[in-house]
This record gives sequence, structure tokens and C-alpha cells, in this order.
Amino acid sequence: MMENCIGCLIPLQNVAGFFSTTEELSNNTFLCNSCGVKAHDVLNIMNIPHTGLLQKYSSFQVQELLAKGILFEKFHYQLVEKYYILLSQNSAIKKLFNAFWDDESIVHASNAGYNNNFGILLATDRRLMFMGADAKINLPEIIDYNEIISIDLIESMNEIKVATSENTFSFSDVLSEPEKCLAKIERQIDFIKDKKPTEAHPIQNNNEPSLFDILERLGGFRQNGLITDEEFTGQKKKILERL
Repeated sequence: MMENCIGCLIPLQNVAGFFSTTEELSNNTFLCNSCGVKAHDVLNIMNIPHTGLLQKYSSFQVQELLAKGILFEKFHYQLVEKYYILLSQNSAIKKLFNAFWDDESIVHASNAGYNNNFGILLATDRRLMFMGADAKINLPEIIDYNEIISIDLIESMNEIKVATSENTFSFSDVLSEPEKCLAKIERQIDFIKDKKPTEAHPIQNNNEPSLFDILERLGGFRQNGLITDEEFTGQKKKILERL
């Protein structure tokens, strides 16, 4: 019987009873070489220690890794192609991605300096973030829009100053259209502050199943014969389209 890769669902070559260029997972499923490379890349992006093998991961866990990889590709492409973030900031891009919420979206991004670190100033629909590429910086500087009391642009220095009740943050050498960056941040601040509190900060439901939980349940249904392989594939596709 020819197995399919659990990532791309392409049938795997069977040569003399052995699968070629594949990796076996913990639940006796297989991953093709291409999907295996993608899964390893996501582990590196997320800074998860691993031995180079995926044998301790189940098919459902690997599928979640591959889905995370698709999100990172979109995130990386948007920052580099739309906002011209320098490729030398790849480590900062990875760290920002790991701090990014699933339901968060980018409003504007720019290369900028902060506290003698060159990195990325990222305005999302929820908050303002800065991440330097310096490996010593593990977490981004985060400013809640609700805490901002003033924001100004010093045009001669391409510097954006953000003041809260407790601190003043100076982002220097803002390279990507500083005037537009300022305007978008101001609009987002006004939008957030005009929203009702229940709308601005929706309560997270910790009991809500993750994509991993849903895929795992579907996999269990398939293994128990409650749904067919075709039904599993169709449902998996619908779940990934929600990303």
C-alpha cells in the first residue's frame, strides 16, 4: 500500500518496500522530504530545540507546524515586499512573528532605531511594537495604544516620539514613509480609543479549541473509521483556509 505524505498529501514513492526521502512520525505516518524541511524550518523560526528528526512528533503536530510556516511566509513577505524591511533584520522578523497574535494584523512597518538598537517598528491593529535584531533582546518593546497620550514626528531626524503617562519612546531614523507611519498610528490610536472597552479588548476564551485540537479530533475520527480520507482532507483544507 502506497502511503501519502501527511503534509502535502502526495503519494510517496515505494522502492523495494521502503519509502524514499521520507521521515516517519510518532504515529506511523510519513512526511516527504520537502514537507520535512519546511517543518524543521518552522521549529528553527520558533526557536524550539530539536534533534533534527521529527520522529517524536505526531502527524497532527507536524500539520500545525506546516500551517504556522504558511503564516510566517505571508508575514515575512508582507514586511519585506510591502514595507521594505531589510533582509538583515530576519532575526527581528522571526521574533516579531513569535510575539504576533493569531488575530492581529499589520497596519504599518518600518526599519527604525530605538535605544541604540536598529530594528523594526511595527504598528498593528492592537499595539505598537519594536524589535531589534540583537540576539540579546528576547522580547519586543510593546506599547498599548490605550496608554499613548501623544505622538509626534520630528521631520528633520525622521524621528517618531511616543509618550505614555510613564515613558517617552523615541524611534529614530524611521525609513519607510515616516509621515504615513505617524498618520496610520494616529488613526489606529483614535480607532482603539473610540471603541467600547468590550470591543477593544475581547475576552480570550482559553477553552476554545486550537487548530491543533481540531485536526487531532478529525484525525481520530478518520482512524476510527468515522470519516473517510477524502472527508478528512476536505475538512483539513477548510481549516487551513481560515488562517
